[in-house]
Amino acid sequence: MPRTPARLPEPLPGLGRGDVDVVINWGLGRDSSSIIARLLDDPAAHGIDLERTAVIHMATGDEWPDTIADAERFMLPLFRRHGLRLVQLARAGQAKAAGIEVLDDSRCPAELVTRGSWTLWEEMESNGTVPQQAGTRLCSLHAKAEVGDRWIPATTGGGPFRQIIGFNADEPGRAKADAVMSKNPLRTAVFPLIEWGWGLEDCQNYLFDRFGIWWKKSYCTFCFMWNRAGLTCGHGPHPVGQVPHCCRASTGSPVASVHGEHRASSQHHRRVRAGGRGPPAVLRCGRHGPVTGPRGHRRSLDQGHA
Repeated sequence: MPRTPARLPEPLPGLGRGDVDVVINWGLGRDSSSIIARLLDDPAAHGIDLERTAVIHMATGDEWPDTIADAERFMLPLFRRHGLRLVQLARAGQAKAAGIEVLDDSRCPAELVTRGSWTLWEEMESNGTVPQQAGTRLCSLHAKAEVGDRWIPATTGGGPFRQIIGFNADEPGRAKADAVMSKNPLRTAVFPLIEWGWGLEDCQNYLFDRFGIWWKKSYCTFCFMWNRAGLTCGHGPHPVGQVPHCCRASTGSPVASVHGEHRASSQHHRRVRAGGRGPPAVLRCGRHGPVTGPRGHRRSLDQGHA
């Protein structure tokens, strides 16, 4: 039986409903793509009015090219066929005062815009930091969540809205964390995959049956998320993953800041299981401020799939 959509709270006094009251977060990856594909099979059964729905994609500037290619090949035709609005956003600069950019806003999107004026990697280089492995992933918060949060009020007219998010049934903790962190009384978060009981394998199998490919999880080319999650790197020996990484950690051991408990040996083992190994790369790590030892650290790691 289709789920009855969550009841939206009433608009605040003096504010009417805008053009949109349903927002779908699309990261291009397996989970959110499976949601959109299934919803478009029968939008009304899921309480979706396509005229009042917008899909938002926040471009970080560092997505894997094969993920972008799959999304353009299989998902964009669905957007065009159903007239589903796709809004592509990005931060306009590193400072919050720079605002955000609308890279494209269309019900007939022809392509995905891979980057805006600013990229997440540029922030990491300029700040001398690296991708986070634990706790609140501020990189994702700054590059994605804050961007969407700044765009949504303008299109909802300051009114209530449902936000559809692609946390799957294997990660209910993320939905609970979202409920704790959300401070917007006008926002109702919806997690279809959790409601359907769809975990990682369910999403993979659904998209394979639908499109004939094993859809990959979306993450930045320099991110170690896949290693932290105990996954094999699904992108294989793509040239983008073989470029040397330049990481500068402001404190502590630079190499440890990147890899934590996931040492080079365990990464090597996972990459071999993924189907091969790439050429060695040089991880350049610098330390800011006074140090008693050498100011620079160089260490060769087998980063062929990192």
